[in-house]
Amino acid sequence: SRKNRIKINDVLTSIGNSYVQFGDLPQALDCYRESLEITEEIYGDQPIKVSHALDNIGSILALMGKYQRAAGFFERALDMREDALGKYSVLVADTKVALGEVLFACDKEEI
Repeated sequence: SRKNRIKINDVLTSIGNSYVQFGDLPQALDCYRESLEITEEIYGDQPIKVSHALDNIGSILALMGKYQRAAGFFERALDMREDALGKYSVLVADTKVALGEVLFACDKEEI
């Protein structure tokens, strides 16, 4: 049921957060990816909720040094957030900062 899927999604996000705390980024990434699938399924019409799941994945990929892949998730989150909130939202600004950081890291890798 939808209610159960919401609970499962919340648990996956919490477990992913715990894995981050313990430094197990691959496990956190697995939880966040599964959470994104469920989030898109149950909250597809709520872009802010979906953008949070994208942001989680982008953050983990950045911590893993996979900056190009992280940028893709932050770009998707940014598009959703700008469409829903406008360009001058704090959430949009935070996403731009995260995206800028990974793009900067990508540039440094090419040097």
